[in-house]
Amino acid sequence: MEDLILALVAALFIATVIVVVLITSACANKNKLESDVRGSFDNPPDSKRANEFESITEYYRYAEIDSINADAITWDDLDMDEVFDRINTCESSVGEEYLYALLHRQLTSDEEADFKHLLDLLGSDENLRFETCKALHNLGICNYNSVAKSCLRGAEGMEYIGKSQMYMALIFLPVAAGLLGFLITSGIGAVIGALAGIIANIAIYCKINLRVERHLGMMKYLCRIMFCVQKLGKASDDNYYAEFGKLYQPFSSASRLLAKIGKESSGDLADIAETYLKMFTFRDMYTYAYLRELFTGKQDEINRVYKHIGFLDSACAVLNFRGSSEIWCVPEFTGEKGMTFKSLVHPLIEKPVANDFDITGNILVTGSNASGKSSFVKAAAINAILAQSILTCTAEQFRLRRCKVVTSMAVRDDICAGDSYFVAEIKSMKRIVEQIRTEYCFCVIDEILKGTNTIERIAASVSVLKEMAETESICVAATHDIELTVMLEDCYRNVHFEETVTDDDVTFDYKIKEGAARTRNAIKLLKVNGFPKSVISAAERLAEQLSVERS
Repeated sequence: MEDLILALVAALFIATVIVVVLITSACANKNKLESDVRGSFDNPPDSKRANEFESITEYYRYAEIDSINADAITWDDLDMDEVFDRINTCESSVGEEYLYALLHRQLTSDEEADFKHLLDLLGSDENLRFETCKALHNLGICNYNSVAKSCLRGAEGMEYIGKSQMYMALIFLPVAAGLLGFLITSGIGAVIGALAGIIANIAIYCKINLRVERHLGMMKYLCRIMFCVQKLGKASDDNYYAEFGKLYQPFSSASRLLAKIGKESSGDLADIAETYLKMFTFRDMYTYAYLRELFTGKQDEINRVYKHIGFLDSACAVLNFRGSSEIWCVPEFTGEKGMTFKSLVHPLIEKPVANDFDITGNILVTGSNASGKSSFVKAAAINAILAQSILTCTAEQFRLRRCKVVTSMAVRDDICAGDSYFVAEIKSMKRIVEQIRTEYCFCVIDEILKGTNTIERIAASVSVLKEMAETESICVAATHDIELTVMLEDCYRNVHFEETVTDDDVTFDYKIKEGAARTRNAIKLLKVNGFPKSVISAAERLAEQLSVERS
């Protein structure tokens, strides 16, 4: 009797320890989740975060976007992948993919109202912000999930493996084979028949699994999306959140299954055992076939779910971007040509110098090397994109007329197409000229036509820039060619950046100033960077000689 009592006490003790460990682990996980989510508020993205751009760009590649605000050349010229990295603190793959696409286009008037509403709502209610980010965090990052392609092309594009009822029937194959064996040769026949049924099921499972393995991963993430929608629909009575409940309705008949499949695998022994169980029961195949039937014909509903979550996650990321930026503002849109800004900075530069400026007409920006010309024109173009896509600018004030942003800056030769650097420049400039003839654009050009000789470069540059000046669009061109400042002074306003030169150094204040630049620093920079005196002296003599010849 005493042994029995001791055994019961020991069992009770072990059970208590297990319960305490489980509760402690659950509390620790909950606290870590809260710490991770709240810790991301108003902070820049983790520098260790790896962005898989091939996966992130999937929604943009497959979505039909009407108002592209930055084409591929402009996107690369302005280093917009890095700008995306700076903004991207999305908690889910859906949010990352949607934010990437969003930065390429202009918000519609309805989207603008919703975006402002979400930023105000989440910014004023930290508990709702936490519950939202927690639900999105549980949805998580799952690269190459193929959900975007599915929701835009339809579930019909997923591999068809038959009706779900067929896999329900296969579950009973070992039993049926065993009964058949029993009827033929009694006991040993039943065992052989059951084993044969099990082996047949494993073979069928493995063969079909090879066909749908990738689709199974996509289906699981789609289930997690639906589970997230269900959670978000209960997070607030706000109209935007209430919409999640309506979006979930077409899938509510499978709510238990969606919740179960959407749960993360823990990778423990129970999961390993469950994997083998699936091979015998065809649960994966049944689930896949059933969900394919559920999602088929609901392409539009899935697409709306995807957009609603992506839009919300993007708003959370923009809220963090605002909170982690030293300077930011909500842009003001006007019907007047040009843009005006105060304390404008480049979003990627640490400790940037802010500039105030009014761009009411075409601008020619001159200045020495490294004086800040390119950074300034890029900052203006990037903020014009951010203003129209995420309603956030890195400035104290930013006013503009809605426009398409088009640039020609980081031109490269195209060996595969057989294009030289100059030909690539011409093609880049031609695309700008064609666009500004049909729509209002903000054009930025850095070092126009530098791939050819001086005489023809200046002649062609004057001709092209004058052509641009005759349109409704705004053109801002940065150049080293001082001749352009005189030849274009009737249609381009001259501004410049300058440096302070001493015997040992060249320093810059990075502030924009009126008028054309009159200083040069290329030879001085050779000296500062340690070139031999003979090189410096020869360069100075030749520069003086060329200046006399051209004057």
